[in-house]
Amino acid sequence: MQRVLARDPDNLNALADHVLVLRDLGRAAEADAAAVRLAQLDPHPPYGYFNAGRAALQAGRLEEARR
Repeated sequence: MQRVLARDPDNLNALADHVLVLRDLGRAAEADAAAVRLAQLDPHPPYGYFNAGRAALQAGRLEEARR
């Protein structure tokens, strides 16, 4: 992952995978930093709105979930 990101630091797929790998390795602080970078590059990730709606629905915020 580091080699890919060294060549193309803005590669969204590699960065997203890197976050997952770091979390699996228990390196939470590094994963959080990479996740922040990913969010800066892609503020509207696939399924982002869907996941936010599901979370709102589970929390009982029906109007927010509908939007």
